[in-house]
Amino acid sequence: MNGRAYAGTNVAILLADSGPDFLARGIPHELAHLFQFRWGAALAQAPRWFLEGDARALEPALFQAAALANARQIAHAGALPGLLTWQAEPLGGAALADLTDVGASFVLFLEATYGPAWRPAFYAAWHQSADFWRAFELSLGSSLLALEAAWRAWLLLG
Repeated sequence: MNGRAYAGTNVAILLADSGPDFLARGIPHELAHLFQFRWGAALAQAPRWFLEGDARALEPALFQAAALANARQIAHAGALPGLLTWQAEPLGGAALADLTDVGASFVLFLEATYGPAWRPAFYAAWHQSADFWRAFELSLGSSLLALEAAWRAWLLLG
């Protein structure tokens, strides 16, 4: 992506000559990262799939649909990673796109299951507890392991 948000600064930079599609998705994406920096706690705890996926899930619907379609294709191929252990840092390209799309599909599952209130509840629980993994249970009443099982089924049924 041709944009970046900077923790602790409230500054996001996007390359304006990247075209209208990029700006349509890049602005909400980078603003989402600024929100994460402000309301998340101990961002180093959060895996990249979540941070990038949450930001992708706030892009316009057309891009959300493409991310979800890619994640469903990965699921049907039997190539979904385990969310609790998936910590790899991809170098970029298709690996980064897949990481972002799979993460977005999990966030879109949360939105479909719990409604839009899941996000502020999750970030408040994370901020208060300073424990990324426990924030799922505190805010949604389910562990990430249980949520992951339901998400996998949701992806395969869609």
